[in-house]
Amino acid sequence: MKSNPGSQESSHEIEAGAEDSFVSGIQTPLRDRFVKLGNWLFSPPYLPGWSVWVAMLTVAFQGFFIVMQQMPNYWIDPQYAYGDSAIYAMLSKSLWIYIGVYILAILLVGLGLSVVNRTLGLIAWLAVCAFYLSSIIGWGTCGLRPLFTFETRAQCGGFSMGLTVFVSLLLGLALAVTIQLISSDKENASKARGPYKALIIVSGLAFVLMGSGITKMAAAPRPEWRQVQSLHAPSARTYAALAYDTGRKSALLFGGSNSWVSNGVWVGMNDTWEWNGSDWSQREPSQSPPARYGAAMAYDQQRSEVVLFGGRDQNTMFADTWKWDGENWHQVFPKTSPPPRSNFGMFYDPATGTVMIYGGYSLQPVDAQSSETKSIFLNDVWQWNGEDWAQINTPESRATDLLTITYDGARKVPVMMDGEGLRNWQDGHWQQDNSGNEPPGRWSSQLAYDPLQKSIVLFGGSMNKKTLDDTWVFDGNVWNSIVTAVSPPARYDHVMFFDETRQSIVLFGGYDGKSFLGDTWELRLP
Repeated sequence: MKSNPGSQESSHEIEAGAEDSFVSGIQTPLRDRFVKLGNWLFSPPYLPGWSVWVAMLTVAFQGFFIVMQQMPNYWIDPQYAYGDSAIYAMLSKSLWIYIGVYILAILLVGLGLSVVNRTLGLIAWLAVCAFYLSSIIGWGTCGLRPLFTFETRAQCGGFSMGLTVFVSLLLGLALAVTIQLISSDKENASKARGPYKALIIVSGLAFVLMGSGITKMAAAPRPEWRQVQSLHAPSARTYAALAYDTGRKSALLFGGSNSWVSNGVWVGMNDTWEWNGSDWSQREPSQSPPARYGAAMAYDQQRSEVVLFGGRDQNTMFADTWKWDGENWHQVFPKTSPPPRSNFGMFYDPATGTVMIYGGYSLQPVDAQSSETKSIFLNDVWQWNGEDWAQINTPESRATDLLTITYDGARKVPVMMDGEGLRNWQDGHWQQDNSGNEPPGRWSSQLAYDPLQKSIVLFGGSMNKKTLDDTWVFDGNVWNSIVTAVSPPARYDHVMFFDETRQSIVLFGGYDGKSFLGDTWELRLP
């Protein structure tokens, strides 16, 4: 069949015409929508250039604020970064990774606000400002850590509120001027110069604060643990009783345990040791309390004597009271005594001038016919006035043992740590500590108060079958976990006290879950 050349040419012309018409830009509804959207997104008018710089500086300011919020120990070990998951992931790897990511974010914000339409740019800027302002409010718990310190949480909160208000006014001023410029850039361009200069000055101050804070932090002395090498030392042990005698400027240690019998019951010790600030010396009193572990001691400042109570040796529970006069032990026989107990808390209360004990555990028969015993946890509070014990009626209902108590001389309140966390003694019972960033609860840890720095130190303990080696310091405002180049090995049931001679926290002994420890360490707070 013979083809028709005319029809082929006509067909090619139609195809070519169709292609030309597509290339030439014949409008379709879908393409028209995309073109309009593109014109709206990327066509002028744009935000004033100065306002884009302000938005970028806002992002930078928030980034600096996050770095200024880091705890001092972050600069020793980045693993102690403080922040949400994304911030922590960057800071814990490297400060330079964090800075690089923030520089990229600043550039993206600047580029985005420079190329999009002014209306969309203003909406985006409002979103950026709202996000970073909320971030600053959230991060403002305690102001700028490296540069400022606060006596109370109220002062800390006041500073954070003031900083937040200042930043809010700053961003509000920038946004107000930008909104004015929307109507006529040329008319109002001169109005932007004043706010622009002010914002540049404030951003410069942020750089100065950042540099000053990091410099101060880098040069500041840091807490350091150091092992103390003495000529003499008690044998390795755990569950010892210790009190620091401020009158004689020495620590007195009694008993403890470094062995157990076949049924897993600890065997007590009855030796007495004294720490004079540089060395341990064993005392040889003419009489001593019976061997025991899990007893407690406190220095009675009102009567200038060390008081010992309770404890356990194998299956024997004690409820006896002893005094140390600097040379010898003397048993006293008060009319009233607390029930036998072990692993309880004991401290001197300056407010009442008495020695207080709380909690612990005791043993009682499983039933009237059985020789087997079971542990009973206690929640009673007792007070020693130098001659007799008296039970204090309180609404406290928590029964606990393996606790530690110290008296916070700055806040004038006893502080306790046990497996349920930190608590303060107020209104006749233990109330949960809400200082901020509190350490996790743990058993058999130790607290000690440093009167020079008005701080509380917490070390070690045990929780969920894990032996701990962390150090926490309460500075009067919040709890901070600190990391040092060297620290004591993990342990629990050790003793710890403030040594007025060395002006440091001293730690001795304990148990790491496998071995008894007999080393001495000190922590000096700057």
